[in-house]
Amino acid sequence: MSTFAKSPVRSLAAALGLAAAAALTLAPSRASAQTALTGPAPYPGPYAQSAPILTDWDISQPIPTGYHAKSRIRLPWVIAGSALLGAAYVPTFIGGVAGAAGGTRAAAAGVVPVLGPFVWMSQLHGSGQWADTFLVVDGLAQVAGAAAIIVGIAAPRHVLVRDDMAKVHIMPTPISFGRSGGGIGLTGTF
Repeated sequence: MSTFAKSPVRSLAAALGLAAAAALTLAPSRASAQTALTGPAPYPGPYAQSAPILTDWDISQPIPTGYHAKSRIRLPWVIAGSALLGAAYVPTFIGGVAGAAGGTRAAAAGVVPVLGPFVWMSQLHGSGQWADTFLVVDGLAQVAGAAAIIVGIAAPRHVLVRDDMAKVHIMPTPISFGRSGGGIGLTGTF
């Protein structure tokens, strides 16, 4: 005989346990009914709040309640200008450093961004059409990159930021390093 059959209390407890497990497994829960009808509940953290920035606001319009005006640089212009200026500056910088190391004083002008290719070209005195063409194209690319950076910084866009989202929140947080190392760090939102 089994041990459950010997004790009526144990067999009753086992039967009740099996019935409770079956009822919990087979019964529909409220969460699944909610998910089926309305979708999952939104995340309750800070990311569930609405967007903090209104970008389609005209500076001549009044500021809505709960918002304040803020100027932001035009980041795409700054990034594109930096990439263009950097990509065009690297070859003339390398040529300027190599030429200066080789004793060519005219090539040292290539180290100067934006104006360097034009100064270098003026000191070559028509030594070759390919060199002049490269320096003109390279100089124009550097000027265009510098102009894009200046436009991105000098002509900021005006946006509206929600007052409750503009606060800085900084909180100390424990940090672990490997198995036994630890410390404290700062996390926050800006």
